Amino acid sequence: MNVIVAAPDAAIRAALLAKLAAAGVVAQREGAAPASFVDAPGRAHGELVLTGARWPAVLPIVVRSNELHWPVAALLDEPDLDAGHPALRRGVAAVLPWAVAPEPFAAALAAVDLGLVVAPGRSRHAADAPGLSPLSERERDVLELVAAGLPTKEIARRLRVSPNTVKHHVAAIFRKLGARTRVEALGAALRRGELTI
Repeated sequence: MNVIVAAPDAAIRAALLAKLAAAGVVAQREGAAPASFVDAPGRAHGELVLTGARWPAVLPIVVRSNELHWPVAALLDEPDLDAGHPALRRGVAAVLPWAVAPEPFAAALAAVDLGLVVAPGRSRHAADAPGLSPLSERERDVLELVAAGLPTKEIARRLRVSPNTVKHHVAAIFRKLGARTRVEALGAALRRGELTI
């Protein structure tokens, strides 16, 4: 994923870059607006624009990103964000609180990169999903690392287990979520509320 950090204020851009770094994501470019990257040398496909601060101050960035067909993730410093936030109605792919923790932030960016929309609000508990059992605490740990895009060996290293144990947990996650691939499992987990963003 090619993340572009766009915000008119340099201090906000610096804060967004620090949040990305804490989540283990490196920005490809940063500037006042996404328009400045349209003709930049080496521009790649699959850009994701990260912006933030307050709504509607980021609206011009959202409008231009929509024109370029680049998804936008917005970290908003506002109380009471919910799934009805106007940013979502204007095409923002992810609306997150400014104080989002690094792991859920990385998972949200991965979800947007997969074409999903991430909205704030209360998630249904997985047990509310009929016919499917909830994930164990360890399976959720594995799922969060899968959502962050880590390979099996790195997940094993971080959890201090063998790669075979990780594969066992991934197989259990697939079974419980009715998924065949990691992408399907991530989508099902987001829909069921097993993955908190």
